[in-house]
Amino acid sequence: MTSEFALWTLTLSSYFIHDRGIRYYRALAQEHAGVDPVEKNYQYWVDIGNYNTLDEFNDEHLRWREGERIYPRDGTWDWTWDSASNRHRYERSRITADRWLLAGKFLAGGLVLNHIFSAIDVVYLKNKSGAKLTFSTQPGSERMIGNYTVSLWF
Repeated sequence: MTSEFALWTLTLSSYFIHDRGIRYYRALAQEHAGVDPVEKNYQYWVDIGNYNTLDEFNDEHLRWREGERIYPRDGTWDWTWDSASNRHRYERSRITADRWLLAGKFLAGGLVLNHIFSAIDVVYLKNKSGAKLTFSTQPGSERMIGNYTVSLWF
């Protein structure tokens, strides 16, 4: 029960911290780069952390012949960082938020593994003790009825 409680607490906490991190780095981008955060995909948030301006990003991707990757210059996708230190602070906070999301996914996997190991432990203990565990259904019912009997050997 302790490991179950700890895993649930850590998993939910990591997702909560991830969500707060997203709100923080988006607020940084809005304040220091003039970003409009509405309807932007994940790749956009990665890209603005790697380039000081929209023009730098578009120019470099045009040189790489990746015309499909450029953002339109219509005011919706514009950004211009007020300083390199703010851009680096933004990038660090975005990466930290992504790490919390990854940690949450691993912890959720730990929850699944904990359930699997617990089920294996129950089967092992059942076989070791000589207990018999049977399930049956009643006619006309969709419920499973569990019967657990313990055979004691003296």
